[in-house]
Amino acid sequence: MVSSTHQASGRIKLKQDLLSKLIRLFILYLIWSAPASATVDVENSVTNVQQYLSYYIDQSAQSEIEQILSLDAAQWKTHDSDRINFGFDDRHYWFKTELTASTYKERWIEIAYPLPDYLNLYIIRNNLIESSYSTGDLLLFEQRPIEHRNFLFPLEIGDNEVVSIYIHFQTSGAVQLPVKVWEKNDFLIYENKINLLQGIYLGLMLVMCLYNLFIYTTLRDKGYLYYVGVVLSTLLFQAALHGLTYQYLWPESAWWNGQSVAVFSVLPLIFAVYFALNFLKLEENTRWLHRTFKILGPIVVTIALLNIFLPFKIGINLARTFGLIIPVLLLVAGISQWLKGDLAARYFTIAWLLFIIGTLILVLAKSGVLPSNMFTENAMPFGSACEVILLSLALAQKFTSERRKRFLAQERALESERLAREANEKTMLVQIKANETLERRVRERTLELEATMKQLSEANTMLRNLSAKDGLTGIHNRRSFDERFELEWKRAIRAKNQLALIMIDIDHFKQLNDQYGHQAGDECLKLVAQSINDSVKRPGDFVARYGGEEFVILLPETHEEGAEFFAEQVRKKVSALAIRYNELFLNVTVSLGCCITSPQCGETSYLLLEGADKAMYRAKESGRNQVQFSRLEHMASAKSPL
Repeated sequence: MVSSTHQASGRIKLKQDLLSKLIRLFILYLIWSAPASATVDVENSVTNVQQYLSYYIDQSAQSEIEQILSLDAAQWKTHDSDRINFGFDDRHYWFKTELTASTYKERWIEIAYPLPDYLNLYIIRNNLIESSYSTGDLLLFEQRPIEHRNFLFPLEIGDNEVVSIYIHFQTSGAVQLPVKVWEKNDFLIYENKINLLQGIYLGLMLVMCLYNLFIYTTLRDKGYLYYVGVVLSTLLFQAALHGLTYQYLWPESAWWNGQSVAVFSVLPLIFAVYFALNFLKLEENTRWLHRTFKILGPIVVTIALLNIFLPFKIGINLARTFGLIIPVLLLVAGISQWLKGDLAARYFTIAWLLFIIGTLILVLAKSGVLPSNMFTENAMPFGSACEVILLSLALAQKFTSERRKRFLAQERALESERLAREANEKTMLVQIKANETLERRVRERTLELEATMKQLSEANTMLRNLSAKDGLTGIHNRRSFDERFELEWKRAIRAKNQLALIMIDIDHFKQLNDQYGHQAGDECLKLVAQSINDSVKRPGDFVARYGGEEFVILLPETHEEGAEFFAEQVRKKVSALAIRYNELFLNVTVSLGCCITSPQCGETSYLLLEGADKAMYRAKESGRNQVQFSRLEHMASAKSPL
């Protein structure tokens, strides 16, 4: 009897195992039989994969990765934009794509949006879940695989293998998914630049705070204190919006991090309302606006307190509503006082106009009306920085105006006294000295302001130069080339001229790096860049470092013979270089790919770049140290990834 029971139990277990294996085989069959989506090559230093993502909306909000893997290909949708931005939506989204690369490098997947509530990423290799990560701004910061304000995930890929990426995304805010794949070193270089810009923004805001706080302690005018509140609360909101507060201030408080953005988005409105009441003297000049702001002040304070406990979706919608209403009312108040002759009100008006524009762009981007990009995401920080500077000038103008009024009152008093006591010269001398002191102080303060503006101008000039030049070679960088390339492409279309592009790659550069070290490689890059740059004689020609050991030369209005001749001259000039390093003389050669076309309307610049790149690779495959040429006669329109 016992033996029969054991035999029956074994048969049941065998059937269960068999059924489990059949289900797995069926799931694998569905995956293999599904039409293959576009595979994204992430060999470049950075690749934007948003436009290649397919998505699926999980209406049940309970699907696991195994269920998602078994979905039919027809259930996945594609989007018609190069960026993911579906506006405010709290449904569960799944995204997927396939990645490949030819060489193994240390790579990171970056999702440059710090506000999703829950974010799960799965790496599928050979139809198996190789890695899975669970994170989000409602989970502890320490759960992130790489500590950063955005979400970073390690990726190992190479040898032309294909891996699938699945992302589970859910948030109460805006559905945005700016996904990029970086080479680690290039990401760190980019991050340093971003940190520099954020440091400048932070420094500007803190300097303004300290300066006006000092004035408040001297004059005891509450307007300066409210101004400091505007600056600090704006800074706090920007830091929370970009994930900095969660990274540095409260990484162990996921609940507060989830509420902080909604709370901090209201704080600048509170201080702005009371700043306007104090600064514009609305009770004396515009009573209806004074009454309106008196009502709005307690309302926004209450909203800020409620947002600590309200669901994020409700809180952020309240903040968005009042974030559009209050700045408009502030703008109306400023214009009203400006028209009445208040000079300080003009700075106030322009400041809030810029802030409104920046805020409106950000809100429309988060709502999905405008595309989410570097400009729309940073419109509010730029507008707030301009607002802070202009409000500071407004306070200075107000201070100067009030001092001038006091000065004019003193002059009238002196004039009356002079008429009454013409013999009292001593009193007149005292008043003259007082006037001279006031004028001297005005001049000193004016000089201080001029010096500050000069320093800001020099800093802006330095930043523009840094953003356009490659830090190692001193020639133009990739970003500068992209902008110039698009400009010359459009110009060639209008003028119906030919446009030539030469791509240059240093032969065996990796071997040189491995054998002699990165310092020798850097010296080689600098000398080769200098040699290429010296070869350019025409003002319209453009040389840039494209990335790594690759360089590009843009030759507007150049025919085939001229482009080929010029490329050959560059090759000879580089081959003749003797690079001295540690008592050694190193020689390098380059492979050049030249492509020329006459751009037409409807064509894209990407194919010219692709033609030059292919020609360069033909040069390398044909033995290196040579020039290969191609001409594009009829180019099909294609979306450029630049």
